[in-house]
Amino acid sequence: MAIRGLKASLEGIKKAEQALVRNSLNKTALARELGIARSTVSLFFKPEPVDRLNFEEICQKLGLDSRDIIANPVTKTETEQKEQSNYDFQDAEPEQVEEVLDNFCDEVVVERVQSHPPICAEDFDGLGINKAKERDFEGAIKNFNQAIKLNPKYANAYNNRALVRAELADYLGAIEDYTEAILLNPKLKFPH
Repeated sequence: MAIRGLKASLEGIKKAEQALVRNSLNKTALARELGIARSTVSLFFKPEPVDRLNFEEICQKLGLDSRDIIANPVTKTETEQKEQSNYDFQDAEPEQVEEVLDNFCDEVVVERVQSHPPICAEDFDGLGINKAKERDFEGAIKNFNQAIKLNPKYANAYNNRALVRAELADYLGAIEDYTEAILLNPKLKFPH
């Protein structure tokens, strides 16, 4: 199984290091300003895969276009896995495809969605993350629900829905989702 997330290219890391200096930041200060773990910032600069949302926030804070920093956004192995996972899901309705394309602002993601129909759980999970980032929590939950409907064994969707439920003070629902995420993937770090 491939590690999900985005990884910076060596050239991208050089640009990011220059941007740190230009913005009078160090890695610890960057992590603090973004409200993310210092280890996440360290992974970004190693380069190791980092969650898409964190990757984009780091780039944005540094004034960089994430598309200029990313290393090989979609590898052959990821593409093969994506195609294989699509066989496990129902076909998406045309309006669902349009909703995803209208709401994803990342051209890499839009291209991936267009080139890998039908839409799968990962696409709805990504849409839910974008909705949560915009603080549209109802829209986020709707998309996480769709991801879970398409793939009931997709631990990340349960984890992400739990985060949104906690934000909405639905603590029992959040605990249920965290529990399910851990049962499906004990290696997930956040729910623990």
